[in-house]
Amino acid sequence: KQFKIGGFTILPLEAKHDIHCLSFLIQHEDIGKLFFITDSYYCLYKFNGLNHILIEANYSEKILERNNINETIKERLLKSHFSLENAKKFVKANDNPKLKNIVLLHLSDSNSNAKEFKGVMEELTHKRVEIADKGLEIELNK
Repeated sequence: KQFKIGGFTILPLEAKHDIHCLSFLIQHEDIGKLFFITDSYYCLYKFNGLNHILIEANYSEKILERNNINETIKERLLKSHFSLENAKKFVKANDNPKLKNIVLLHLSDSNSNAKEFKGVMEELTHKRVEIADKGLEIELNK
């Protein structure tokens, strides 16, 4: 159910994870529309006019195969976290002229490559892409 905090309108939405998780569509007159999703492997929703996307890119299918991890852990990852490939599909489906920022979240220490992920997403969208890390600050204007 949608709710308000100050000037923010927040709509919690179901995320696909192995436990109950939520994603959030957040709107404010100064920042426009922001979508936040992590701890999910897929997003059921498509949005019009997003200004900012904060999305998990936990692993790359290529790196996951190369690392040859335990099958049980691999199966859990596939059913609980966004791959770079799924993040790309979501961002592409929601790309629009108003989109300004893409922030990649929750990258795995062993199954991701921040520099590569950033470059791939920049090449796909030609938008500003950042990797979430301690101390990162971003201006969220429309």
